[in-house]
Amino acid sequence: MTQDNTYQRPSLFIGNKEILADFSGSFSVNGNNQLNTLSVKIQNPELQNLAIHNKVVELFLNNGTHDSLPIFRGYVNNFVPDDRGISIQASDIRIKYTGKKGLRLTLTDTNNYDG
Repeated sequence: MTQDNTYQRPSLFIGNKEILADFSGSFSVNGNNQLNTLSVKIQNPELQNLAIHNKVVELFLNNGTHDSLPIFRGYVNNFVPDDRGISIQASDIRIKYTGKKGLRLTLTDTNNYDG
């Protein structure tokens, strides 16, 4: 039995569509209950007109095989198109619940969680 030492290339999905263009970027896990972030530069000028704000982003490392779970899953919160491609900033799911862009929760006597 021989072992194949080839590595699959990482996969990037935005809004359930795989991005087939070349991309580079960084993924940071800050710890201490801070948001995880992903920064990606996609080298394809045809992607400039995508409607990607608040779309789901998934990054699969595919280190040796095709991964079934992404190493990062989050939402696009900033993007900058230019003549060579597009730069994307994404934060993990907790961005929907924290900070200025988080969902507001209003508790009243008629709309509460304790019955």
